[in-house]
Formats: sequence, C-alpha cells, structure tokens
Amino acid sequence: MSSQAFFAIVPAAGDSRRMGRNKLMLPWQGRPILHHVLSAWRASDVDAVLAVVRADDDPVRSVCQELGVKVLCPTPRPRDMKESIQHGLRFLQEDAQPTSGDRFLIAPADMPRLSSDLINQVVRASNGRDEIVLPCFGEHLGHPVSLPWTLAADVFELPEHAGINRIVFEQRKFVLELPAAEILTDVDTPEDYRRLCD
Repeated sequence: MSSQAFFAIVPAAGDSRRMGRNKLMLPWQGRPILHHVLSAWRASDVDAVLAVVRADDDPVRSVCQELGVKVLCPTPRPRDMKESIQHGLRFLQEDAQPTSGDRFLIAPADMPRLSSDLINQVVRASNGRDEIVLPCFGEHLGHPVSLPWTLAADVFELPEHAGINRIVFEQRKFVLELPAAEILTDVDTPEDYRRLCD
C-alpha cells in the first residue's frame, strides 16, 4: 500500500464558449462526456476526486453527485482552469490536510477517452517520486499530470496570465513514455465533437 495519497482535481467550471453549448453534457456512447471522465477517475487508484463546478450548472453537478464525486462550487465562479485548480487545492488543503508526500493530479474535464488504466499508470509512476510526472505520447506531452503537493503553493504564486503549464515546464519532471496512439484529445469545438463521434 502506498504511503502517498493521490487527489484528483477535475476543473469543470468552464462555459464552453467555443462549443456554443455545455460540452460536458454532450452525449458520447450513451452517456455525457463528463460521465466518462468522472467514471475513469472513480475507477482509478486515486484516493479522492474533486470536481470544481459552476454553482448554476445543475446538470454537471448532478452527474458528479450520481457518481459519488465531491463537488465544489466556488463563488464567484472561476475565470479559468487555473482558478478552478486553485479553488480545488484550497479546499483539499482544509478538507483532507495533505502531507508534503501526497500528490494532486489534473486533467481537463472534456477528455472522454480518459481511462482508469492511463490514470493508474501515472499514479504508479508517481509513487515514491518527488517530481512532476508527465505522460508523453510519442512526441506529445499530455494528461493526466501528477504533481507533488509541495508545488501546490506555486500554483497560487503564478502571474495572472500564466497557466499551470508554467509550473509543469519549469519544475523537475519524470516523463512517462506512452504509445503515440494513446494520446487524449479534448473536445472544445463542434468539429472536435464530430471527430469524436465519427
């Protein structure tokens, strides 16, 4: 049994501007996209899953509750993914009181092909490490990303227009090499959704 605890933060508070409708609730293989994503997290070896959701997004909150995922609805609503993750980290700090040896994992909420197997590969690669673990699919870096809890404070110190990627690229990391064909794509636009459904 690992002495580390692994916390997943799922930023699900976006407004799907490029899609023009709530992309997380779009159907794929008989279920909303978000259902697939959260099901993968719930079936994985992470210890807890926290979704950061808009307070007025009842459908997304309902899917989270159906799957037993803890929901955080910050007010005012997060402006971007970084702010969602900051809210999630702040909540976990108070609720779970992580230790310096624990880790948090991040992946967008709009990656319906996310699998528990992929998450578990990242968790296993993270076990006992103190650096970021970043999956690489052929030549492309991807998700989910696993960060040591000691970097949580750095997330709050990012400049206004800098994203979490700045931490990922500036800090020490272990790159987990995976087959190029397994790279996950997100669903941002109607074209992305059509490709997913083809």
